[in-house]
Amino acid sequence: MICAVIFDLDGVLIDSEPVNVKAAQQAFSEFGYTLSDEDVLLIPGRHSDDYIPEIVKNNSLPILPVQVVSSIHEHYRALWQKMVVLMPDTLEILSSLKEKGIILALATSASRPTVEMFLNKFGFAKYFTVIISADDICHRKPHPESYLVALAKLHQPSHSIIVVEDTAIGVTAAKAAGLLCAAIPNNFSRNQDFSQADYIYTSLNEVATLINGL
Repeated sequence: MICAVIFDLDGVLIDSEPVNVKAAQQAFSEFGYTLSDEDVLLIPGRHSDDYIPEIVKNNSLPILPVQVVSSIHEHYRALWQKMVVLMPDTLEILSSLKEKGIILALATSASRPTVEMFLNKFGFAKYFTVIISADDICHRKPHPESYLVALAKLHQPSHSIIVVEDTAIGVTAAKAAGLLCAAIPNNFSRNQDFSQADYIYTSLNEVATLINGL
């Protein structure tokens, strides 16, 4: 029986990966560089502090990663408020799971201010018992720390908890923490390797059906 669900945020509860990509494109363009398709594939599910240095290094760009990080934060905040929407049926699914007594948690590589924007914009603070952001850990995904911290705070057996992720690095983190994981690949992550996932679905509705049946 599933007692708790730990959700990733970007690409799972909110359709925000387009914002992450667009903010990166705008930031790099300020320095005269246009992101390639290969560069874009490095972005989903990752913190800007992780993928920006990689893009700079891979392309031998004559810029400092910290310069791009500063720029991307400005673009991200502006775009987030305009573009971010909930994934289909998110509100209904969270409400239904909460009503059934399932504990809900959030474990994301997003910063605490981004998490607060999400909670405030959609009024979701009441749904989550545990919230882990990038500011609460030392090691971001694919390191399992975010899920290990969430697990410790949930006080539930690991076999009764399932994680919902949309990227391969998120799945890797969940499995390294010893948790079940359902993956929902999106347009940005669908070509990643999800072989570690226990389940692979196309929507939150399918995951909700799974949870109700476990």
